[in-house]
Amino acid sequence: MNNMKTDVLPNFLVIGAFKSGTNSLYHYLEAHPQVFMCPANEPSFFAFEGKKMSGGRWAEGVVTDFEEYKKLFTGVRDEIAIGEVSPTYLVSPEAPGRIKHYAPEAKMIAILRHPVERAYSQWQMEVRQGNEKTGDFAEAIKTVKVVSDGSVRRRFVAGSLYFQLLQKYYDLFDPSQMCVLLFDRLTDDRKGLVKKLYEFLNVDSSFVPQNINTRFNEGGGIPRNRGGGFLLQKVFPALSGIKALAPQGLRERFARGIRSRLLEKPPELAPELRAELSEFFRDDILRLQDLIQEDLSMWLR
Repeated sequence: MNNMKTDVLPNFLVIGAFKSGTNSLYHYLEAHPQVFMCPANEPSFFAFEGKKMSGGRWAEGVVTDFEEYKKLFTGVRDEIAIGEVSPTYLVSPEAPGRIKHYAPEAKMIAILRHPVERAYSQWQMEVRQGNEKTGDFAEAIKTVKVVSDGSVRRRFVAGSLYFQLLQKYYDLFDPSQMCVLLFDRLTDDRKGLVKKLYEFLNVDSSFVPQNINTRFNEGGGIPRNRGGGFLLQKVFPALSGIKALAPQGLRERFARGIRSRLLEKPPELAPELRAELSEFFRDDILRLQDLIQEDLSMWLR
């Protein structure tokens, strides 16, 4: 008997942040028998509804039409929790309102990383993918842009102003619909983090996924040279079809092996720049502590 459902929308969303472990959350959630995860990678519908997407690897897989978005969930059967992962939702000015319109009862999950480390990691990712030509992080963060709501954002830094970004969700949704996790727990208490995640979604929290000890999408580093950058941007993505035929664990080992040959460890952040950014984020961190009722003193040291 076919129990597949139509006209289903997600009842939870992993909204970000970029480079903070959202890919790992996707796999831990997908492993749970009571959870249905959208098979598309970062559809980002609520961020880009109605927009024409053009160019760039970042736009691949983005769904902008509501009917097409609903089709992503036609595989739902009897799962309790139905969700997707799109880190663009945390930084998108439009996403909170669109989610409120289409899925007002949905639960939101955010996972946050030390704001300086997250910004630096995102810069590295953009360099790896060929989207960032500025080879110096200090120079790259001087770039500013005006977004759709009229605010001015400093590149890479803006995505770490978590209080500003999350406040928009707390203004529209009940706090019971919000779950904020910390990236640090992926290292020091991964089982506890996953259990908290399952409890929030009201699925069996005693379930332990087989991939619990795997950290996914660890792509840290920058290309060793132009040749390595070309291979990462052109050749490596083309292998995805071949990798898809292999078990998940083998695919992850394959990816790590390739990256280790093409990437090198980025330079350490200069102490002066780290201190400057830490001071820049201080007020936002203090306000975030009150918003999410979480001790963030380790980010203030």
